[in-house]
This record gives sequence, structure tokens and C-alpha cells, in this order.
Amino acid sequence: MLGIVIPMAVSYHFESNYQPLYQAKVTLMVGTTIQSSEPDQRLISMSNTLARAYAELVRRRPITQAVIERLDYHVSPEALATQITTRVRTEAQLLEIIVTDLNPLSAPLIANALADELVRQSPGSRQDAAQREFIGGQLEELQSKIEKVEASLMERTGALADLSSAAEIADAEERIGALESVHVRYQSAYASLLQSMMSDQGPNILSIVEPASPYGKPLPRKTVLIVGLAGLAGLAVAIGGVLLTEYADDRLHWEGTHQKSVLGLPVLGAIARISGDDSPLVFKTRPGSPEAESIRNIRTSIQLCDVSHPVRVLLATSPNPDDGKSMMIANLALSIAAMGQKTILIDADFRKRQLHRFFQISDGRGLVDALSDDDADPLAAVQETSVPNLSLLRAGRPPLDSASLLASARFSELLALIKDRFEWVLMDSPPLLALPDAAILAGKVDGTLILIDAETARKRTLLRAKSALTAQGRDNLLGVVFNRVRSSHKHDHDYYY
Repeated sequence: MLGIVIPMAVSYHFESNYQPLYQAKVTLMVGTTIQSSEPDQRLISMSNTLARAYAELVRRRPITQAVIERLDYHVSPEALATQITTRVRTEAQLLEIIVTDLNPLSAPLIANALADELVRQSPGSRQDAAQREFIGGQLEELQSKIEKVEASLMERTGALADLSSAAEIADAEERIGALESVHVRYQSAYASLLQSMMSDQGPNILSIVEPASPYGKPLPRKTVLIVGLAGLAGLAVAIGGVLLTEYADDRLHWEGTHQKSVLGLPVLGAIARISGDDSPLVFKTRPGSPEAESIRNIRTSIQLCDVSHPVRVLLATSPNPDDGKSMMIANLALSIAAMGQKTILIDADFRKRQLHRFFQISDGRGLVDALSDDDADPLAAVQETSVPNLSLLRAGRPPLDSASLLASARFSELLALIKDRFEWVLMDSPPLLALPDAAILAGKVDGTLILIDAETARKRTLLRAKSALTAQGRDNLLGVVFNRVRSSHKHDHDYYY
């Protein structure tokens, strides 16, 4: 919306403050073929060609410079040329010169001056004035003589009726014949001079047909068109920006409860962001909250993943550190224990080792000690929590080589003993992309959950995590859980139902 509104507002502001322009038009005729009773098509074509040449010439320096000097106009010839547009009417051999100016009085003055200067510099106007004057004088003199001869012929022809003698009639007819001969010569000479004068005024003659009116016409404003085009351009840029951002955006987004999969992995649920002031064990402290309900939904999704091969040993991991997998697996363990099923929570994240803090249990012997001491009871480090049906196997002291401990036969034996005593075994592990521990553990469990942060997760990191778990042909990847989803009334409505 901003991409549309802002360009429209800016264009309207500039358009409304823009000084109006005025136009004036002068029309010239090229050639004299229109005055002929039998126009020559060749001359008409030549006149149109010359009109296009004059249309280009009127913007050139010889014409514009002369007009600037004539009007004392304080602009450069190049600037004046930008104010001039021309149009050739080929059907009538007309050339229109249009001048645009901010001053309504200057536009017609410039247009008429351009037309006058173009006529003055055309070849027809540069014809020898003395020759034209001489031919004009000769035509006038011949016309006067022709009139006198015609008057004399009429007088002598009328006098024939009064003559009676043959000699007088013969003498009168001889004089009439001489006058007629003189009349023919005068007419022939007049026609020759007139043809000569007309031949000099061929297709290369310019004449002003319609001068520009004294006051220029204002150009119509195109505010609606300009504002509309600005809005469309802004819309196109906005859509392009959105598409480019979407194309370049590598983040994974939680799209709501209707989202079934992401990058080919099932979406088992989502957990809203938990406030820093709240206990991470929201299922225990706030069992009726939307976050606790989302844990129950995840638990149900896990139970329904594969009815023929139910999941009893579950691993929680994530692509990156601090995605919240320890919080999620701890609350999931609480939700399973609340069903009355014996559950054990194993902290296999030897670097962070924070599950015991969630349950306010002091650190002590744990999984590392059980795997390192061959003589010790493997289950001695398992400790019951304050939650009924829930036990905890702490991480223990930091090992030197965690991968070798998790890949050892003793860990497999320990896991078998634990499965005999508990109905559910839930394990926390290090991030997939940081250490090989999670990939090793994934080969020893019934199902693996990948927890991703809805605010920072990237597609490429999830693809790498998926590849790390499926590289050895494992097919126990259950799906993805979103964490730190933005809470909304819509989500609360979904959780309620």
C-alpha cells in the first residue's frame, strides 16, 4: 500500500505545484500546387518532402538564433529548439510550427517569428526583388496595352456599319486585322511573362496560411493520468520488491496450524515464545496455558506417527544451538508422565547439561559416568524427579570424547536396560550441525524430532540437518517442531479447540 500511496502523493504534489504551459501554433503552406487548376503529383510529392525538411530546419541554429536576436529572447538556441515541435500535414502540404512556453504572450510571438524567419530564409523569398518588380511592371504595361487594343478593336468594328464604299470598308478591315495581330502578340507576351513568374514560384515557396493567435492556449493538465501512472509504477515496484524479498528470503516461517509440512518433513506442532520470567517447564507451572496445550498436541502427533511401530525411544535435536530443544523435550516428558506412563529423560547434551537445572536437581553422576565406569551399576545414576512417573539421567561430568562414548556397545547395553524399565525414553542431544553426537544417537532411537526456531531458522540449515540424519539411510525422522512462534488470538483459538 505504501508503494502505491507514496508515489501517488509525491507525483500529485509536484504536478499541483507545476507551472502551467502554453502553446501557440502557426501554419505555413509549402509550394503553390494548390493554386493550380491541374496540380502536378510530382510537385505535390516534392512539396511534402520540402515540408519535412523545413520542419527540421526550423529547430536549427540559423533560424533559432535569428529569432532570439529579433525578439531579444534571453535563451540559447538549443534551449529554444526544445520548445519547438512541428507537424507536417501531407494531405494539404501544410507545415505546423508549435511553440510551448511558460508565458502565454511569448508563445505566439516566438511562433510567428519562427514562421517569418523561415519564410525569409527560404529560396522563394530570396528571389531577386528587382526582377520580380520588372516582370510585374511589364505585366501591368502589357495589360494596359491589351485593354487599349481591345477598345480600339471594338470602336473600329462598330464603325464598319457606317461605311458605304468598298475602298473604305477594305481599309477599315485592314486596320482591324492589324489591331488583332497586335492584340495576339500582346496576349502571347503577357502569358509568357506570367508563366515565367509562376514557374519561379514552384514547390519551394513558403507562405503563412494561419498565424498564431495573440494569446497562447494552456496545455491541459494530466494530473489524473500522471498520478495513476505513478501509482501503477509504485505497485509494480512494490510487487517486484515483495517477490524479490520472498525469493531471497531463506527463513522458515510458521504459517499456522494448517501447515502440514516444510521442506518435505511433517510439521508436528508449534510452541509459542515463552517469556524469560516464566519457568521453562510450562507444562508443570501453567498446565492450562496455550503452550502446554501445544505440548500435548506434539505428544499426540508423535503417538500417531506410525501406529504399527510405536515410538518409545525419542531423540530431540536442532540444527543450531539455543533453538530450545531442551525445553521442548523436558515439557514433552512431563506431558507423557502425566498420562501415567513411566518416563525417563536422558541428558545426552554433554556441553550444555541443563536438564537437571529445569528440575532443580544438583549436578552429579550421570550418563558419562555410567558409560566410563565399567564396574558401576549403569542405572545407579538414574534419579527420580518431583514429578510422578518421571526420572532423569543427568549428563554427568564433561567427557573427552563424547562421540566414542555414544557409539560404544556399553551405551547400547545401557539403552536396552533403560527400555526394559521405562515405557518412554526421551533424550536431549547437541545441535546437529555442531557435533556428530546427534547423528550417532539418531541411529539408536525409534524416532527423531528436529526443533527449529521460527524466528531464526533457515531453509539451508534445516536441509543440512535433514541430510545429516538421513545420510546413512535412517528413516526414523518423525518431523519438525517450530519453537518461539509469535502468539496471536488466532493461535489461542486454535489451541483452545
